[in-house]
Amino acid sequence: DLPPRQEYKEAASTAFHDVRVATMSSCKFGHLTFRPFFILLGIILQCLAVVLQIILENSIYHGWRAAKEFYFQFQMATIWFIRYQRNLSPSAIYAEVAVLTA
Repeated sequence: DLPPRQEYKEAASTAFHDVRVATMSSCKFGHLTFRPFFILLGIILQCLAVVLQIILENSIYHGWRAAKEFYFQFQMATIWFIRYQRNLSPSAIYAEVAVLTA
């Protein structure tokens, strides 16, 4: 003979309740166990983010300074080259052009 339907419902309800309580207990245990690791991981990632931000800011700043310095060096070299070429004799200019084209 099979047990009545009400007994199945009560047994299933008790089983679902026990599974839910066990799952909640496992979640609380996991949270308490790994919480220090999560806190340490958060602190380390925050420090890493600060360091990377400082590196990025300095990289951009130094890159901008290098670009400005390149511009000024290029400008001075161009001015010097033009002045130097004007002071050369025509034969020296032709010899220089011949060397460059060879």
